[in-house]
Amino acid sequence: MGVNRQDDRRADLEITVEHTQAGTVRCILRGDVDLASSARLQKKLDEIIRSRADRLDLDLRGVDFFDSSGLNLLLRIRTAAEAAGIELTLVSPSTAVARVFEITGAGAVFSVKTP
Repeated sequence: MGVNRQDDRRADLEITVEHTQAGTVRCILRGDVDLASSARLQKKLDEIIRSRADRLDLDLRGVDFFDSSGLNLLLRIRTAAEAAGIELTLVSPSTAVARVFEITGAGAVFSVKTP
């Protein structure tokens, strides 16, 4: 299976997007998802949703810091993906993400996969 990979690397957050022939887009995050990086991440995820992929896997295992702006972004993306008919799965949320989900209870509204 072929994969088309694009990297967007900046100081606080690295975003890697892989498109598979099966219609799945995998977005791999490494670094901080916070107020400083959320606008750039929102733009990238909006592009993926507009591409009408069948599925979006958001790999969160490399997220070192995650705040309320990151949570708000994920909630917005969940709504947009659902409206577009795209299956959104959060893959391997890091300890930082899991902690915010635990405190807020927001993890219950996401499909989470831990391979």
